[in-house]
Amino acid sequence: MSQAGVSQPLSSRIIQRNAYRLEVPGVLNSEARLYSLKELARRAGVTSDFFRKWNIEFGPNGTTVHVLPGTHKQIRFCDAPADLWSDLIQGSSCTARPAWLRDPAEPLPRQLVVPFVHTSQARTGPLFRLSSPDVLECPMDLAVSVLLTLSRWEEELITKKDRHGRVAAASCASYRDGYLTRPIVDECGLALQQGLEALIPNWKPMSRELRVNVSHDIDNIGLPFSFRTAMGHTIRRHKPSATVRDMFSWLPKVNPAFLQAVQDVVKLSLEREIVPAVYWKGTRSSIHYDPYHPKVKHMVAWLQQNKVELGVHPGYDTFRSPEKLRKEILTVREVLGVQPVGGRQDYLRWCPDTWLDWENCGLAYDSSVGFADHIGFRAGTCLPYRPWLFTLNREAHLTELPLLIMDATMAGYMRLTPEKSLEAISACVSRCREVGGVFTLLWHNDGMYERFLGPLLPSILDSLKGHKKFDFANPSKDFY
Repeated sequence: MSQAGVSQPLSSRIIQRNAYRLEVPGVLNSEARLYSLKELARRAGVTSDFFRKWNIEFGPNGTTVHVLPGTHKQIRFCDAPADLWSDLIQGSSCTARPAWLRDPAEPLPRQLVVPFVHTSQARTGPLFRLSSPDVLECPMDLAVSVLLTLSRWEEELITKKDRHGRVAAASCASYRDGYLTRPIVDECGLALQQGLEALIPNWKPMSRELRVNVSHDIDNIGLPFSFRTAMGHTIRRHKPSATVRDMFSWLPKVNPAFLQAVQDVVKLSLEREIVPAVYWKGTRSSIHYDPYHPKVKHMVAWLQQNKVELGVHPGYDTFRSPEKLRKEILTVREVLGVQPVGGRQDYLRWCPDTWLDWENCGLAYDSSVGFADHIGFRAGTCLPYRPWLFTLNREAHLTELPLLIMDATMAGYMRLTPEKSLEAISACVSRCREVGGVFTLLWHNDGMYERFLGPLLPSILDSLKGHKKFDFANPSKDFY
């Protein structure tokens, strides 16, 4: 792929936000724009071989993509005015709602969503239009929108955090402007697919089908024994059988209720031919978590026999603490007997710097990018992707598998009834199916004992039966 007219290197200034560095670009450089184009293209069904043939020119006012060598077929993307970045800092950019080139198939929404747009480009016309048989035009700086959405750059501007140091959904544009429940980046990719089909009538996009990723964060295993926890099964959860199990867990062949729930929740998936992922902690800081206990080793052995993916669930104190993170991952590796490939941060305590921390620990993927207080598409996508690292001006050497739904979010934060929870999950699965993405669900092992949501899991898994798991080891097979 050739690149002519490359823009000047990234100019930036650094401001301090909560003692962490925030890169404020003065102009989006060619590397970042190329990254955004690649992410859009693969969501449009462009194969990697086809993308490598594109001749991309980065000019002073926009980007021109020559998509077919030997022809005049091209796509033109406009750049935003330079003062967009100051507008972003001040929170005065727009969320545009352009139209499709042609009405999409049901049930896709009638309008697209493009956030972080300069006010001069916030038009209501089509996102892509054919200005001539050989030219497809995009009047917005779509590269900036895609990059900022996927990278979660806006979250570095937010100083207000909850008591766990997390950014709340309500603080972000996706919630305020009403598009959190939509994979807007993926939908823009489908809009580009429409444009390419009109520009190159004999071109056929790569097909992609829904994948599922069911995962379980193991927050509590009931070891060592706690009388308070045992009685809580009866008093708070109305599960006296779990109390009895805890009381007899001193017997060699009896697991405490929470540890037994690991096996029970995994069996529910395996019975429906869904292979889940189980993420373990590696800390003894909690009186209810001893990863070295012999019963944990027996459970790990059972999971390995059933080919269940084993990953890491770094503890609460590992957030923004690379050294603690590294130590805990080493512990999990020792407990599991294998190198954990990926996992998720405890309490979803995450920020963009976490990607680099995980990369430095040799992990292949993270699945922490989901809001704790609201379900939906925090990064505007349900496709696994390699995040852009602004401070290093490159994409990360790990994959982000966005988290869409967590059991505790529906029950604890959103206060949804079981019926409303099922409706929300069904709508989310449908949106993932529309764009050919991955539906990622987190269900804690101790969630099996929650009175309201615990009984829902079999019904949820029934609706996912028959769909393939996303293969984290070979992501290029479906998502290159």
